[in-house]
Amino acid sequence: MVEVEQRPLGALEQDVVATPERVLDEPGGVVEVRAEAVAAIGRLGDEDAPMLLFELLADESELIQEAAMTALARLPGERVKPLLLSALGSADHQVRVRA
Repeated sequence: MVEVEQRPLGALEQDVVATPERVLDEPGGVVEVRAEAVAAIGRLGDEDAPMLLFELLADESELIQEAAMTALARLPGERVKPLLLSALGSADHQVRVRA
């Protein structure tokens, strides 16, 4: 018989919670799942979101790049404008088009 530790419902360890950032860091993650994580980061809109989304514009997946640009463009605030302007000067044609 296997013994299972019993804990109250909702008493999960901190490292078990799947945050959008953790999903993005998963090696070999499914690109569609990663794209949804990017969209979630944009919807959450915390203070680190603009820079993280900007960094994702250089992701190898075009789907991730597109999701990052869409999420970045929807964020309010003055911090986003310089990032979008910087994306316009990117060497990557697709990044420029999306900006």
